[in-house]
Amino acid sequence: KINVLYAGDHIYDSPFTVGVSDPTKCKINVLYAGDHIYDSPFTVGVSDPTKCKITGPGVSNQNLARVGKPVEYQLDATKAGPGAVKAAAKDPRGAQVNLDVEPVPNSNGKYKLSFVPDDAGTYTVTCTHAGHAIPQVPFALGSVDPTKVKVSGAGLEGGRVNETLPIDVDATEAGPGGLNLGLEGPGHAEADIVDNKDGTFRINFVPSVAGQFAFNMKFANEEVPGQPFKIPVRNIKNAKVTGLDKAPFFVGDEICATVDTRKAGPLDTPVGARVQSPSGGDFEPDISMPQKGYSEVKFTPEEPGVYEMDISLLGEDLENMPAKLEVVDPSRCNINKGGLECACVGEPVYFTVDTGDAGPGELQVAAKEAGNKKLPVNVTPVADEPGRYEVEFVPTKAGDVEVPVLFSGRPVPEAPLIVPVADPSKCTAQGPGLAPNGLKANRQTYFDVSTAGAGVGEVDVSIVNKDTMQAVDFEIAPQGRAAHHVEYTPDVAGHYEVNVRFAGKLVADSPYGISISDPSRVVAFGPALDGDSTVGEPAQFTVDRSEAGDGELNIDITGPGVPEVETKDNGDGTVDVSFVAPQPGKYDVKITFDDEEVPKSPYAASVVRPPPDASKVMVKDLSAQPLADERNEFTVDASSAGGNGFLEIGVQGGYVPAEEITVRHVGDFVFAINYQINEQGETVISVKWHGEHVPGSPFRVYVSDTGDAIDL
Repeated sequence: KINVLYAGDHIYDSPFTVGVSDPTKCKINVLYAGDHIYDSPFTVGVSDPTKCKITGPGVSNQNLARVGKPVEYQLDATKAGPGAVKAAAKDPRGAQVNLDVEPVPNSNGKYKLSFVPDDAGTYTVTCTHAGHAIPQVPFALGSVDPTKVKVSGAGLEGGRVNETLPIDVDATEAGPGGLNLGLEGPGHAEADIVDNKDGTFRINFVPSVAGQFAFNMKFANEEVPGQPFKIPVRNIKNAKVTGLDKAPFFVGDEICATVDTRKAGPLDTPVGARVQSPSGGDFEPDISMPQKGYSEVKFTPEEPGVYEMDISLLGEDLENMPAKLEVVDPSRCNINKGGLECACVGEPVYFTVDTGDAGPGELQVAAKEAGNKKLPVNVTPVADEPGRYEVEFVPTKAGDVEVPVLFSGRPVPEAPLIVPVADPSKCTAQGPGLAPNGLKANRQTYFDVSTAGAGVGEVDVSIVNKDTMQAVDFEIAPQGRAAHHVEYTPDVAGHYEVNVRFAGKLVADSPYGISISDPSRVVAFGPALDGDSTVGEPAQFTVDRSEAGDGELNIDITGPGVPEVETKDNGDGTVDVSFVAPQPGKYDVKITFDDEEVPKSPYAASVVRPPPDASKVMVKDLSAQPLADERNEFTVDASSAGGNGFLEIGVQGGYVPAEEITVRHVGDFVFAINYQINEQGETVISVKWHGEHVPGSPFRVYVSDTGDAIDL
């Protein structure tokens, strides 16, 4: 049923509602005054927009459109009946954009709607069918433009491990959408995305390992241009410096520090470095990158001392920086070789080494004898003299000792030292010129020095008169490789000292004390040597040896008898001599000094008997009844009667003289008297000494054929 309403001015409105369930074409009869008007009945298409169904981005999902890329929708109006389809979108700026509507061929009511968004933001899409909005419209379609996403922040420059590296993402001009990240790298890292709800995002990137990280970033599931975003992450502590543990370093030798930054993260620039010299100067060393991941820092020190090297990476000091570098210069060490010229076995050898100008190094000294025998060496700092050391070792045998002297492992100037070592105990001196006594003044003497097995050294000799402290000239000449011959002539008697040294040391038994005598300076004088002495009485003289030196004085007096000799040393170089001769005669006084006769020796000493004293003559063995015709004998002892031997014997018989009288001196003024009387009877025997009758003389005896001997 259609209601007809008069709208005025002969116009009628006839609103009606189609009541059919499916859209179709229906006929409307319009009668006026009972008659169809022109073209009545009218054929009217009936449509139902609610039966339209649209699908595509933004309709029932959060799919977004991409600026510059077509957006398509599918409209199914097959059940909506006839009707024109129109679609439009209002862009983010409010301008309307009509969508292209294209029927799908042979689909009988299906359409493809499309447009290309040219701006990022939200589009409001509407669609009508037969002039009426279809269900689900209007709807919002987000349009994004990832090219408008701006990525910035200090984190893009990289940073250090365990630090937050901020990255800002500005998508305010890119349209609505979410931000997604993909992370690639050498290890674990955290990347938190904070949506600021204003189209911007903050990425807090916290890497735990060093290396090259890469972000793949999508906005609204669209790749953001410029990715992957490479972020170098560094761990300065992982940079390792090598080459500085080779201390000590040496002046003139290049010092090279190698920095391995491979585990410190990606680096495009070398490290930074500064060096401070011992004298306070500051300079930049040479820095290079010989290969990726390595830097080399080099410089050549020109002075000894402690250098300070500071190596940094990206403005941060590396581990163990700054480094103290001890630089030495062994060429500035000085050896004081005093004491090395005369080294001897068993005696400490000393020398000093001055390292004060050579830098902070270590002094090393060794000593090796022949056969590579190592000797203990003491190295002692000298008090109050920094850098100065005293070196001591004791050689054990003759020969060369090699002494390497190193400063921080390198030889110092003049090293190794070759120290000749002598063994004076193996050196001997012998010869008459070293005898403690028996040598004479003004007579050349000699001795020989043997150095066999004593090593290398100089033979030194000195001879001094200790009484006058005057040196004695001598001549010394080598005799082959290991002997010397020494000759000298002492000019006066006295006490001498001979010093024989080898390598500056006294040889065995040196110094030699030598007593030089001069028998020519001994003189004898006194009454016993100037005139006659008397038998039995002391005869005296004096021997003066005061200028003859030391020596044994011997006095030997020989003559007719053996005298009794007494001597007295006066303590002033003179000796008083007294002797008593038992017999008269010429006595030889032989004087020797130091086994040599003195001048004028032997001296002649004349000894005479005392004046004759007949009373002291004794007649012995004179028989009172001698036998006739036989030799009779008696003895006259005048040894104590003085005189020079004038003995008179007379024998007178009763009638005839003695047949024979003989007088024989048997010694020491004792005489044997033989006589023969051929006539019996009384006989007178006369005995006189120097013309005087001896006691009992004249003697009267009776000569018979037999008789008894009697003592008279």
